[in-house]
Amino acid sequence: MASYDVIIVGSGPSGAAAALALSRRQSKRVLVLDEGQVEENHFNFPSLTSALDARTMTSVSALLGPKFEAIDQLEGEAWLHPKLTAAAARHVLRGRPFSVLNSRGVEIFKSNCSHALGGMSNAWGGQLLRYTNRDVQNIDWPFEQNIFSSAYDALERHIGISGVVDDASDLSGGGEIASKPLDMVPSAALLLDRYSRRAARFCPSPIYLGRARLAVNGGGSLLSVDAHSLGETEFLETNQPGLYTAQKTITQLVSERKISYRAGSSVIDWKENEDSVAVRYLDSRSGEKCEIVGKNLFLACGAMQSAALVAVSLKKDSITVPFVDHSPVLLPLWILGALPIVPDKSYPIQLIGGLRAQRDFFSIYYPGGMFWSSLMRDLPCSYRFGARTISNILRRLLVAQIWCPSAAGCSSSLKIDKHGGMIIREHEARIAPPLARHVYEFAKLGAITVPALSKMTPTGWGFHHAGTLPSRPHPGELETHLDGRLWNSRRVRVIDASVFPVLPAKNHSLTMMANAYRIASELQL
Repeated sequence: MASYDVIIVGSGPSGAAAALALSRRQSKRVLVLDEGQVEENHFNFPSLTSALDARTMTSVSALLGPKFEAIDQLEGEAWLHPKLTAAAARHVLRGRPFSVLNSRGVEIFKSNCSHALGGMSNAWGGQLLRYTNRDVQNIDWPFEQNIFSSAYDALERHIGISGVVDDASDLSGGGEIASKPLDMVPSAALLLDRYSRRAARFCPSPIYLGRARLAVNGGGSLLSVDAHSLGETEFLETNQPGLYTAQKTITQLVSERKISYRAGSSVIDWKENEDSVAVRYLDSRSGEKCEIVGKNLFLACGAMQSAALVAVSLKKDSITVPFVDHSPVLLPLWILGALPIVPDKSYPIQLIGGLRAQRDFFSIYYPGGMFWSSLMRDLPCSYRFGARTISNILRRLLVAQIWCPSAAGCSSSLKIDKHGGMIIREHEARIAPPLARHVYEFAKLGAITVPALSKMTPTGWGFHHAGTLPSRPHPGELETHLDGRLWNSRRVRVIDASVFPVLPAKNHSLTMMANAYRIASELQL
């Protein structure tokens, strides 16, 4: 007899969204099985500046870790995302390891998936954007956009979104705004003011530019929402007050006794029966192998780990599946005329935008909260000279992260062996998107840059992974139905970004959550 109506594997954004939807259906028994790793090292300072000014062993430990773990970002981890180098964020990437090989078979990046409570939302930027018809035109997108509308609404009310209605509202997909946007740093405020003046004279403007829609200080329906300190701690810790992460939803639902949560559970495989699914997992506390039975199983482990679990459960020696990713190009911007001020209170993401004639998307962030060593690595000068000049550079520096739809890039595949080992292989050399138009439009706003200073991040770097078990109206082997069911299953559904066969340029987090919420809401129990 099934112990639960639904068993969800994974507590990241998709798992949390599905749990939320199921909790709103009366008398449904829901269990979240999760490794559930949490932060071990804590950054116990209100801001980056206060830790730097303290100059004590306690502050050094908070910045670099009790064993100075973060020092290795200077060498050996040059491509690790800067939000994941801090000692307090190391728990986020303790899942299955993976490597990325380029088209010549050379390893260019390696990392781990997440086993953390809240998954990769522990390191996200908090951008929650709706997809529009413009985003999915002329790409292999299997879903009708209107099927996400009610899920978008429900999630935005639950989370709370800060922002404003401006020129970028159409680009971000609109939606409900719960609170005013965060304060900007002087350089971003100047850039937006110049854009507004220019857009008033030239309508329509060749670019969109406006405030980001963030899951920060949004004041949703969570039990308690504390104000974010804006103390530039995003690169130093996870789960800050005022910033929404999936962990907050899971914690709320457990405290309200609407779901059950079992941490320390490493899922081994599952077996589907006529009226139930038996899930085997390893209890990390006792070291024992256990089994739990549910009527339905939802996989929300992330694109790679969900595919690996499918391969192991179906007893395949190895599988090769598509791998979709759109790691951004990073373009530094020097804002002429910006006030020579280095703010000590800011949030990384400042502005969003895109070229009106293209379907690209860019977010502009202020890098002041990063370790300066991470910034100096990319400066065209020696470390010694960079150390002397970095504070002057930061006063006027912003960085544009530019994304293009994944369909416009090269294809990659993910190979998973019978033990769950994972290797991503690029099938052809990646080519950076043309940036001349971006450079030209930024220059009109007094933001100076050159394409030679741009940096193309490697496949997998941004952790916008998708497409390993793509949804199709008529799925074949290792594909999924539009309701998330595996091609050969009645009771096992995939609810994370594995099901997206392509990614539009915009951040997919909210749409991934909306799809999980939709599947959970429509499940026949």
